[in-house]
Amino acid sequence: MAAKPAAYTQPVNEIQIEDAYLNDCMSININQMIGFIDMMRINAPYATLAFYNGDTLITGANYFQLIGNMITIMQGLESGTITVVASEPGYPDKTVSLFFNLGQYIPNFVTPPTPLYTPCLEPNQVYNLSQQEIKSHLQQFLVNGSNLTLEINMIGGFSILNSGPISFQFRVQGESCWSHNFSMHVITVRKPDVDVLPDNNYTSNCENTFTVTEEIVQQSFGATSIYFGYEIKYNGVLQNLGQPVTLDFSVNDTDEIVVEFYYLSSPDCRATGILSIQQAAQINLDTQPVQDYLDNHTVSFCDAEDPTPQVQTIINYIALQYPGVTIAQSVDDIVAAFTNNNGQVAINLTMQGLCGTVTLLISYAVYAAPVIFPINTPILYSCGTFDLTLPGEEAFGNQDTNVYAVTYYTTETAATAGNTNSEFYIAAPNAYTTTLSSQQIWIRIENTGHTNCYATAVFSLQNEQLLQPQITVAGTNVLCVDYNTGQALNTVDLVAGTQNNNIIYNWYKDGILIPGATWHTYTANEPGSYTAAATLQQAPDCISQPSAAYEVITSGPAVPIGNGFTATPFDENGTVEVLVNGYGQYAYSVSPQGPWQDTTVFSGLTAGVYNVYVKDVTPGSGCGLTVIENIPVIFYRKFFTPNNDGVNDFWYIDDFDAFANCTVYIFDRYGKLLKELYPKSSNWDKKAWDGNNMPAGDYWFSIIFIYNGSQFEYKSHFSLIR
Repeated sequence: MAAKPAAYTQPVNEIQIEDAYLNDCMSININQMIGFIDMMRINAPYATLAFYNGDTLITGANYFQLIGNMITIMQGLESGTITVVASEPGYPDKTVSLFFNLGQYIPNFVTPPTPLYTPCLEPNQVYNLSQQEIKSHLQQFLVNGSNLTLEINMIGGFSILNSGPISFQFRVQGESCWSHNFSMHVITVRKPDVDVLPDNNYTSNCENTFTVTEEIVQQSFGATSIYFGYEIKYNGVLQNLGQPVTLDFSVNDTDEIVVEFYYLSSPDCRATGILSIQQAAQINLDTQPVQDYLDNHTVSFCDAEDPTPQVQTIINYIALQYPGVTIAQSVDDIVAAFTNNNGQVAINLTMQGLCGTVTLLISYAVYAAPVIFPINTPILYSCGTFDLTLPGEEAFGNQDTNVYAVTYYTTETAATAGNTNSEFYIAAPNAYTTTLSSQQIWIRIENTGHTNCYATAVFSLQNEQLLQPQITVAGTNVLCVDYNTGQALNTVDLVAGTQNNNIIYNWYKDGILIPGATWHTYTANEPGSYTAAATLQQAPDCISQPSAAYEVITSGPAVPIGNGFTATPFDENGTVEVLVNGYGQYAYSVSPQGPWQDTTVFSGLTAGVYNVYVKDVTPGSGCGLTVIENIPVIFYRKFFTPNNDGVNDFWYIDDFDAFANCTVYIFDRYGKLLKELYPKSSNWDKKAWDGNNMPAGDYWFSIIFIYNGSQFEYKSHFSLIR
């Protein structure tokens, strides 16, 4: 009930609601009742309506059930009154009546009729429905329909082309009241509209089989609808329903495949089509001339090489000889059939539309590529001439010399080309000479059966120009040796060349190798004739010419013999002879500044104590200076005349005071000690110990002194003259 507007004041009993009448031949249905009630609601929009059959309230679980219950009551009574009470709170109720008189009985449906299916029709066939078909179908759904004899009034006629609704009325035979118009769906059951005799002819494959695919079915029969399916029969036997279907044919010239199409909704209504299959023809070629060509064109390649270009050339030749023929294998397939041995590969020829295979044979020879083993000697060292075979043998390893060969080149391009007539080819690798300081050499290892089956490697040459060593010294070539001990007092540093870690210097003394002497310098501590030769560290056979001999000579400081001198103390010439040994050449002087003399005898010396200097004057030497100290030169009076005339009145030793720790003893001819003289009382006046004057005659004396810790004594005589 709609909400009442605020301005609304008209009470329900003042609203005009009229009685309604339902007359003969009108069947009561829900739409009629809804229209009746809607009319009341228009006149009394805010009232509540209640329906009574007599005094019995008509109810329903919902609005439509309420209406259905009223219709049932009315159809059961055929005539009568339904009382309608309109109520609004605060106002008196208003009562109206629904009068009905149905007159004759019009059957009603228990359930709506389902679609009516026609028999199996041709694709475009028009079908004429009969009254009996419709009656038989409707009676299944009418109330007491099996007891009724109906008449049908078709609206639009009985001819059906396509599925769709048909309109009709019906009444019980003999009655005057027709039903309202009804609609019922009619389904036309038809065979699928396909080309059952297609123009397409098919050929079996070369195995005499044929595969029926969905694509073939659609193309051949024009079967593109998604609403029908098909089944395949061969020799009356249903094949697998899965797609595609492969059929094996007997050896016949032609054969037929039956295809039955049906709508999915009507699988029993079928259209039958026929596929005609022809047996494939056989290929027939004269292959002998081409096979002769192939026998003379072996595919020869290295296993590291792609034989595809050679195979492609042969394939092109075959295609040229047999136009229209297809080679079954691709070039890649043929190449993949090659193994690492010599052999043959079959090439299968086919022709479109023809069956059978013609086989040709390609001969091939596979040559194993050489392996480059690690080169453990990547750099060769020499001094102009190299033996290249060592790194070549290392790269070659243990491979078969009957299969592989090694050649050497000075450029990578020449090694890759493998041209032994090239200027870069090395014909004598065991005695290769070069003036370059460094160089790369390329090794080519080739399978002798196939020039393109090769591998290359590279190593380096390091060329050291070994010059003849030249020995020099940093200083002197004189070896100072102590004469007494034989011990060298210095060393001689010999230099053969510049330092180079790649070069070994072998040193020789007097032609004999000095063990362990391999440096560019050598410290000599023995005299002798020294030579040196340079050798490459990495190439011991690479030896220079030996150097010129260099002499290390012996010298040394002078060594005194005994005290180092002899002197005749009372020699009138003042002579001293120096006594020394040594390895050197010496000069002598009584002064450290010289002058120097080369003799050992000094004469004409005045009385005194001398130091004699002996120096080594060997050329280049510096073996030092030897000093012989405290050499006495002694003079005395041969006679004296003690007569007090002022001339030769005393006897004495010249420069007596120069001799320290010196004592002179004077004796008579009988050996009697007459006097002792000391440096401070250095003369004799002829008197003896007792003060008596001694007579004229010869007298003896001895002089004793200490030198370098040793005692020396000299004796002689003189005369006393009166």
